[in-house]
Amino acid sequence: STVGSTAAILTLDKEFQNLHTQQQASQQRNYDRLKQRGFGRVTLLVTRPVHDVVFGVVSASTGLITEPYRGAKKEGVTGFAKGTAVGVIGVFVKPVVGLSDAFAHVMESVHDLAKDINVLESKFRSNEKYRLPYVFGIERILVPFDQVDSISAALLKAHPIDKKIDVKDDDEVIVTSEALQISSGLDQYIIVTTKRVVLFKVKVVDGQGYVTVNLVWQALLGEG
Repeated sequence: STVGSTAAILTLDKEFQNLHTQQQASQQRNYDRLKQRGFGRVTLLVTRPVHDVVFGVVSASTGLITEPYRGAKKEGVTGFAKGTAVGVIGVFVKPVVGLSDAFAHVMESVHDLAKDINVLESKFRSNEKYRLPYVFGIERILVPFDQVDSISAALLKAHPIDKKIDVKDDDEVIVTSEALQISSGLDQYIIVTTKRVVLFKVKVVDGQGYVTVNLVWQALLGEG
């Protein structure tokens, strides 16, 4: 993570900085492979942050020993003093690096889970069955079910006559309706009612069952 990489710089430990970069790249490759093999998001949500925290704590512990040794090997007593200082700093900073990486990876896993949930919800919604409205004829008599008429009634209900126009639609009755398939996933509905003639364009989006509806034009017939 960006925060973890920034914190790693504060350790003043070049070896740890390089190891941290390599570890993050290697960890990403490993977890990408685990995802491809079907390991669940929840499993990765737990295991990856734990790995980050363990890496930070172990690096802090080992650095307290290895840094003075490495410094003494290079520069003698002066190097030993520098290495000890770097090791002590690492005891406090390296666990913070691990925690920062863990937090970033938890947020990444939560984001992935949220995307998966949204996809599932979309698939569920696309499979829901919506009841088409009943269609009533003259004198409010229920007419036999016809899918085109029912869809037409739903379209008219979703696009009522503008209230600014002095035409009431409360007693609007479908006289006839036709559905014309223009292309795959694209239909046009021509609807004639007692109040208007309307043309709708209905398009299925991405094969998911969602539709976009455009009222192409309408001509009002007036009252009576």
